[in-house]
Amino acid sequence: MTALTILYLTVEALLFLGWTVLAFRILFRLTEIAVQRRGAAGQGPIGMAQTYAVFVDFARGRLLRKDRQRLILATLALMLVIPLGPLFI
Repeated sequence: MTALTILYLTVEALLFLGWTVLAFRILFRLTEIAVQRRGAAGQGPIGMAQTYAVFVDFARGRLLRKDRQRLILATLALMLVIPLGPLFI
C-alpha cells in the first residue's frame, strides 16, 4: 500500500466519521425538539405527528439551519471523495 493510498483512506475515514457524528447529533437534537413540542402541547413523550413535523421543518430549512448546511456540505464532500477511490487504491 502506498503512502498516497493510506492518505486517501485516512481522509475518507475522517470525513465519514465527521459526517456520521453530525448526522446523529442532528437526529438526537430533532428528536429532543419533537419531545419538547409534544410536552408543550400536553401530549405524551411518544407520538409521530410532532416528530414528522419537526423533521419536515428541518428538511425545509426552518430548524437547525447551520447544522443542515453542514450536513449538506459533508454529504457533498463524501460524494466527491468516494468516486476518487479507484485513482488511489
